[in-house]
Amino acid sequence: MAFAHQEADYNGHYGIQEVCSICPLTQITLCQEAWVRPDLAEVTRHARELGATGPVEIDERAIIVEGLDGPTRNYLQQVFGFQCHDLHVVLYRGGWADVDYIASIDDAAVIPAPAMTSAQVFGALLDTCVARVFGLHVTIE
Repeated sequence: MAFAHQEADYNGHYGIQEVCSICPLTQITLCQEAWVRPDLAEVTRHARELGATGPVEIDERAIIVEGLDGPTRNYLQQVFGFQCHDLHVVLYRGGWADVDYIASIDDAAVIPAPAMTSAQVFGALLDTCVARVFGLHVTIE
């Protein structure tokens, strides 16, 4: 829709690069120039006023909150022009979903991702999974 009106996407989808694959380069550039990571303190203040519980985080893709329903998260998304996700909602087997892997014909399984408490905890689990599946032994700081 934003492309049809030659405007930057007001939903902050630019942070979710997979969505950008349907747009021409001119639209991607327009969205990139308008996309700004919001201030954590300001987002936290708004989220708390709306009833968020738990930590409020911002990563390269989205604001991550806990305890807000869909319409309220959508409101934050519109206010900040940045995606807003719930900590406990799995989107398209992304987010906090279990990690399926196949390292070889004899080595396949699911690495569970229960009770994720933050984007950082999930990131650490994902780093461990990558090392397990691909045999990479890299310290990530």
